[in-house]
Amino acid sequence: MPPGIGLALFGWLFLIGGATGLVSTLVMWRAPGFWWSLLSAVFTIGVGGALFMIPELGIVMLPPLLIAFLILEGIVTIMFALDHWRELSGRWGWVLGSGVVDLALAGLILIGLPTTYTWTLMNALLVRPVQQQDIAAITRIYAHAVLHGTASFETEPPDEADMGRRQNGLLAGGFPYLVGELDGTVVGYAYAGPYRARSAYRFTVEDSVYVAPQMHKQGVGRALLDSLLVEAEARGYRQMIAVIGDSAQSASIALHVACGFKHIGVLEAVGFKFGRWLDCVLLQRALGQGAETPP
Repeated sequence: MPPGIGLALFGWLFLIGGATGLVSTLVMWRAPGFWWSLLSAVFTIGVGGALFMIPELGIVMLPPLLIAFLILEGIVTIMFALDHWRELSGRWGWVLGSGVVDLALAGLILIGLPTTYTWTLMNALLVRPVQQQDIAAITRIYAHAVLHGTASFETEPPDEADMGRRQNGLLAGGFPYLVGELDGTVVGYAYAGPYRARSAYRFTVEDSVYVAPQMHKQGVGRALLDSLLVEAEARGYRQMIAVIGDSAQSASIALHVACGFKHIGVLEAVGFKFGRWLDCVLLQRALGQGAETPP
């Protein structure tokens, strides 16, 4: 399914499923299961109308749960048709067909959901410069990474005051610092900082990207890193280095490769966390004219 279709199409699919359910309900008048069928049809139509009118609701309403309901409704309808085929008589085909349509629509939605959900999410995501009021969310996101992951080699999460000092130091140095905001909530952040302190390194930066755990693998990291590259290049930096903790961080490595970074080496067993030795994977990407011209 092309990503540009959006969750509004899912609204149409739910409306179609609800409409077929409503038709089968009308031909079941006074038959066993009438009220169950009517309730499920009205619910499905309501969901479809909400998704069609306000596609962004798909992010909040969690489409997978709605798909599960559609599957359940289809199975129950088919079982009802098979159990009451004598009583339904000529209406049996309508009821069975309604259940089959529900299952077919659920299958179509499942096929298109991952791409379309990500597309809708990325259209709702706002990548903007960091603000002072973002520090609480940034601190929470980083604390989770410190306590549960190996992206950071810190073992104790810093508090808001410490994170605020770090943020202010980067901003005072003119480095780009961005956040990803979804529906008013910060769900990730990224910044570029000095690769080394000595003067000759001043045109090279090191990137950091952190995403809230519930938003992993939703495209937030890619949106942040893409924007960070643009901002760093606009500030005149010529090289960006990624120092990725732990060779097992395949998602982070893949993200950087997708954004044009190249592998330049591995520092083996330079960190020790969670009871095991950790590597550092080094990647590099030229910015602007890179090394082709003097800065």
